[in-house]
Amino acid sequence: MAARKNRTSYSLGAHEDGYRYWADFNDSIFSEGESRYAYKGTYHGDGPKSGAKCVVKVFKDGYALTPSDWTADVNTSKRAQQLAEDWHRYIPTNRPPQFKLPIIAQMDKRSICFSSSSSVLKGIIRPKGYVSIEDFIDGHYQKFSSNYGWTTGAGQFAAAFSHFTWHITNGRELVCDLQGVKKDDLYDLTDPAIHSLNGRYDS
Repeated sequence: MAARKNRTSYSLGAHEDGYRYWADFNDSIFSEGESRYAYKGTYHGDGPKSGAKCVVKVFKDGYALTPSDWTADVNTSKRAQQLAEDWHRYIPTNRPPQFKLPIIAQMDKRSICFSSSSSVLKGIIRPKGYVSIEDFIDGHYQKFSSNYGWTTGAGQFAAAFSHFTWHITNGRELVCDLQGVKKDDLYDLTDPAIHSLNGRYDS
């Protein structure tokens, strides 16, 4: 049976490329983190990303009933990317970190799904709820570090980058929970966490 499609409205803000997009996506969860489910989808719109793969994320616990429910996630990704650019200025490398920046959209249409399986949208998202959309990362996905100091054997970069963010912010912020794909020319990363003295990035 073909996967059912769900559809968002156009994003509230522009993608990094300057265009707004909407997405359609399947019912089946393809990945999940501590607090979100992820669905494979496709961008649609007038920009160059139209037709490209994307990831649509929803919260596991509760619903995003307003765009502001995603504010902490968006601000965290943006701040992590700012610090990644600082890293590349101070420590030039042929494999810089790059964080996906999500855009937020409201659901426009939900597929009708009566399955009791936990791997479908039933009970997870409301028809007019808000979701985040970001570029799909191709390749071997890895968890490089956690929120609590754990790093993998391949996590030397993660430990160094986290220490750099703490140092350059004078101990006010530390980017962690690094995950994504190690590519030839960059670390393609998503969904970071930031520990901060003021709690600004707490979700």
